[in-house]
Amino acid sequence: MRHDRLWILGGFLAGAMIAVGCGSSSSSTDGGAAGQTGSGGSGAGGKGAGGSTDAGVDKGPATDAGGDTSGAGGSGSTDAQADKGTDAGSGDTAMDMAVDTPTDTPRDTGPCVTDYGAGNPVQFAFDGGANQGWTVFGTHNSQFPLSNAASFTEGHSCPGALILGLNFTAYGQSAATEFFYGLPPNGKNWTGYKALHAWLKAETDTLSELTGVYFYMKSGSQAFYQNNFVAGANLSDWHEVVIDLTRAPNNGNGVVINDVSQIGFEAALNAGPAAGAPATPSQVLLLVDDIWLEAAPPSDAGAVDGGGQ
Repeated sequence: MRHDRLWILGGFLAGAMIAVGCGSSSSSTDGGAAGQTGSGGSGAGGKGAGGSTDAGVDKGPATDAGGDTSGAGGSGSTDAQADKGTDAGSGDTAMDMAVDTPTDTPRDTGPCVTDYGAGNPVQFAFDGGANQGWTVFGTHNSQFPLSNAASFTEGHSCPGALILGLNFTAYGQSAATEFFYGLPPNGKNWTGYKALHAWLKAETDTLSELTGVYFYMKSGSQAFYQNNFVAGANLSDWHEVVIDLTRAPNNGNGVVINDVSQIGFEAALNAGPAAGAPATPSQVLLLVDDIWLEAAPPSDAGAVDGGGQ
């Protein structure tokens, strides 16, 4: 719309200048020769008294020494003046770049949101380092300095993660970070979900010293235990671990799906140093992020697999 408006304005000014040029030319006498070249650019120019047009950019066949000023207001001159001040002529490239080309600006996309899709609720996003309710402790009689910490910048999908700080003093040690929901009736009812997911990452000088991490849960008033294990060698970057929630409880294993009392992560060192490893194991930071539930597929209302019978 702005370009159309300027084009109409430029055409009107050009027409006005051309009209003035013709009047000036008809009032002068130059012996029939063409009028003197006007100062305008690519405009229509003026005509001499004898009907011929002047030479140069106003397109007359010849030039003379007369005082013809009829070419002074060609449309090209007027158009160039208007374009440089506001918009888009073909000869004002530098000005167009500065005036008309929009400058790219970063879009405000809002805060980062941890989301795994409708029906798959996030249990812990740890965004911004939020880790309230999580505790740390040594396991299997391990005694060494531990810390419950957080990262404000690192994370799997958004900045922020839970950190289990492990200052190991000997091989064979282990420790856990855990969240306790409560015993009945305060446990979690995860009926309708088939899996519990989490993302892990380990930061240490010697990753090979870390046997691995158990992602676990307890249910049925803590009588039933279920876990999934990831080797330390896979934790140099974010790695997903998944607990199967469809396993029926049996001999202390499996899941009581409507009575989940706690979830946690246990990190364990090798029993001894590998070849070339230091006598004292390295410190380990275990980062945990994005714990979420995966919904079970909808029921097929009793249909039998295999031929539909």
